[in-house]
Amino acid sequence: MKSPQDRLESFRKNDSDMMEEATNGALASSIRRRITIGFLVLLILLVALAGVAVWLIEPVEVGATLVREDTERAEAATAVSLQVSDAHAFMAQYALSASAADQKAAQGGVTGLDAAIERMTRGRSDDGGLVELARRYRGGADSTFAAVELRRASIERMQSAGAEIHSITSAIEDALQRETDAEKIRRGMRLGATFHEADRAALRFLASRSPEDLDVARGALATLPKGADELGVLLRENHRIKQLLTTLAKPLSVYDQSLQSVIRADDDLRRLSTELNAASESALGAAAVEHARALKSEQTAVASMLDRVRSVRGLLIGASLSAVAIGLVLAILSGRAVMTQFRKLEAVQDALQKKSTMLETTLANMDQGLIMTTPERTVGVVNESAKRLLDLPSSLVREGAPFDDVIEYQRKHLERAETGENIRAVPRGDARLDHPHSCELRSPNGTVLEMRSVPLQGGGVVQTYTDITERSQAEEKIIYAAHHDVLTCLPNRALFEERLGDAIAKATRTGSHIAVLFLDLDRFKLVNDTLGHSAGDELLKIVANRMRQEMRASDTLARVGGDEFAVVIPDLSSLEAAVNTAERLRGAVRNPYLLSQGKAIIGVSIGIACYPIHAGAPDQLLDLADLALYRAKAIGRDACCVYDEVLDVKNQDEMILESSLQFALQERQFEIAYQPIWEVRAQRIVGVEALVRWRHPVKGLIYPDSFIPLAERTGLIVELGQWVMETACREVAAWPAPIALSVNIAPPQLRRGEIVQELRDLLVNTQLPASRLKLEIAESQLSEDTPGMSATLSSLRDLGVGLTLDGFGTGSSSLVTLRSFPFADIKIDRRLTKEIAQDLRSRSLFEAILHVCRILKMDCIAEGVETKEQFALLQSFGCAYAQGFLIGKPEPAAAMRETLCRIAAGERPMAPVAPV
Repeated sequence: MKSPQDRLESFRKNDSDMMEEATNGALASSIRRRITIGFLVLLILLVALAGVAVWLIEPVEVGATLVREDTERAEAATAVSLQVSDAHAFMAQYALSASAADQKAAQGGVTGLDAAIERMTRGRSDDGGLVELARRYRGGADSTFAAVELRRASIERMQSAGAEIHSITSAIEDALQRETDAEKIRRGMRLGATFHEADRAALRFLASRSPEDLDVARGALATLPKGADELGVLLRENHRIKQLLTTLAKPLSVYDQSLQSVIRADDDLRRLSTELNAASESALGAAAVEHARALKSEQTAVASMLDRVRSVRGLLIGASLSAVAIGLVLAILSGRAVMTQFRKLEAVQDALQKKSTMLETTLANMDQGLIMTTPERTVGVVNESAKRLLDLPSSLVREGAPFDDVIEYQRKHLERAETGENIRAVPRGDARLDHPHSCELRSPNGTVLEMRSVPLQGGGVVQTYTDITERSQAEEKIIYAAHHDVLTCLPNRALFEERLGDAIAKATRTGSHIAVLFLDLDRFKLVNDTLGHSAGDELLKIVANRMRQEMRASDTLARVGGDEFAVVIPDLSSLEAAVNTAERLRGAVRNPYLLSQGKAIIGVSIGIACYPIHAGAPDQLLDLADLALYRAKAIGRDACCVYDEVLDVKNQDEMILESSLQFALQERQFEIAYQPIWEVRAQRIVGVEALVRWRHPVKGLIYPDSFIPLAERTGLIVELGQWVMETACREVAAWPAPIALSVNIAPPQLRRGEIVQELRDLLVNTQLPASRLKLEIAESQLSEDTPGMSATLSSLRDLGVGLTLDGFGTGSSSLVTLRSFPFADIKIDRRLTKEIAQDLRSRSLFEAILHVCRILKMDCIAEGVETKEQFALLQSFGCAYAQGFLIGKPEPAAAMRETLCRIAAGERPMAPVAPV
């Protein structure tokens, strides 16, 4: 058992242990409290630092995300707008040309637009309506493709129907050749001419889209059914023409419907072009605004975040130093995270700066000018092209500048222009504009701008300015070329008819008179054939200038054909005044011309008709002036003739005969008669002259005097002369007797460079010796001689062909002609032969001609010998050869061959009786 001391000591030890334990517990508790407080403080600091980091980093991340999204949206908007611009350029070219290559390019542009729209729709839906604008443009493009295809198909149908109508009207004109009634023939010819006029006007409309040409085509087409019905009633007994007129109805309907389809397609294309322009400009403006707003939003967000970072960076550093003992690692990590985000923000700012620079570069290098106004009527965006095109100083047109100041400056600037024009190249940026608007602006210096204004949602306007000066000038040149002659710069037929219609309308209102002059140059073809087409062109220019100097400013001088001109003289005081003008024009044209290739002398024939004396409608007035011109040419060319109703019937008969001449050549309605040439001394036939006759199906046999002048005027004399030459050489070569063949040849045939080679080939083919062929050239036609004709005649003589001067004694009878040309024979005109038996002076002149022939060693042929007394005088004079009805009348080839066969058989032909 323990003692009390031991127990006391034990109690003390226990008390000490308890005290120590209690002390240790209190210390541990204090330490725990302090540790807890430290952890709480650390936790509070960590939470505070985390809050600051979150407060800083979260907006940065959100802002970076928004910047990235805005950038992608701006890039997509730019891609859509650029694709719209490319597609629009291809679509505009395709709408003008309708070619396969342009169609392929336009379809490629539209496909690219679809891809750009798809890319933008994958992003944010807030696109400022750009996708809707692009889709609206896409729909307009599809409609444009359809409209161009419809126009092309309609033009093909119209051309096919036009070709069929031309064929039918040609068949009607051919069928009219057998009609004898001039009025029926004129009506039939007028039907084809009316359609030709409609077709030409329609073709001009397809090229120029001119409303005037369309009105002409429609008006002419409208008269065709009625004209066809009237012709059908007039020729109801001609079944062939009635059948053709029935056939004509269907292609006329197809032609008219196709023309209407073309008109509708043109209207659709114009409407679609306006819509496409509006959609394109709206897309461009929306894209620019969207891009600018995105960049501005991004720049604002980044600037705000940078300000917050800079303001908090010092706080973060202080917090990091105060908590260095308890959160050094966390502070360093937080600082690094903040710096990383700061660098990211700076990178985003650099990217935004690059994007802003790209936008500014795009605006600066755009060909179009662009101005965006804000709802407060201030300048929001402006590029250098706008300042240049509108001639505005940079100090005036800046962002934030009042737009009214720009308008006021422009108004004052244009008031000082030398031209005095007062236009406003910068219209008011009216925020109330609720739809796209476009117009053309012409500045005093000649610049033409196309301005488009597109309203923005929320107010403001985007205006674009495009320099279309070259396009406008090209359009003006096209319009000018469509109404003027390229060579002489005079109005052409289309503009002439338009001014004639205006002059008649004015004369109807005022009760005044007008005159129409038709002019045709005489001997112009000779200049073309001898001096060349370049000389002809030079001559036409000089003629146009000379005649223009003789006209009043109110008169219209036009070139309506190769060598044909027309004049409209309004406010005519009297018919004599029109004749005086015509005489002044004749005098100006008749003066000699010194061309680059040589000298030339021409004349002019003029026909005159007056309103309202002769006709009241433009077409009638032109027809009557044409008839008067025909009459002026018929009386000898280089003359002026006023329309006379009494002569109209005769002129129409001549014109019908002239139109039938071409058909007669095609149908070989001509035949040749041969008249013998008698050798006076030997009393025998030594040759024949080939004389052409026209066996007309209605008029019967027509002699050369009635149609040879027509053939010469129309140029058909060359083809007719070739046929006569070939037929006569082939027939005479087959005759038994080796007699000579005389053939008349006209100067137009001799002026052809191929005449010598053609005759050489013909003689070889027909086996007719060149010595048996004689060519007769009329003395009266040698006045048109040129150096080339003399060389041609010399070449023919070298070929072995004989040359005879025909009709000597009634023309100029120049002895220089006998010296200058290599003629072997002279044929004395029948009018001189006819008078030798009654007139002593004529007999003496005849003997003198024979004496000249003997001196020049030339044979002489007297034509027109009809009496025995004349033949006896020829024998006494010593004339070598005679030709006339006394010797023998012209006979067909078969009859003349039979006569020669009788001679070859020993039978003596009938011969003139010699004087006792």
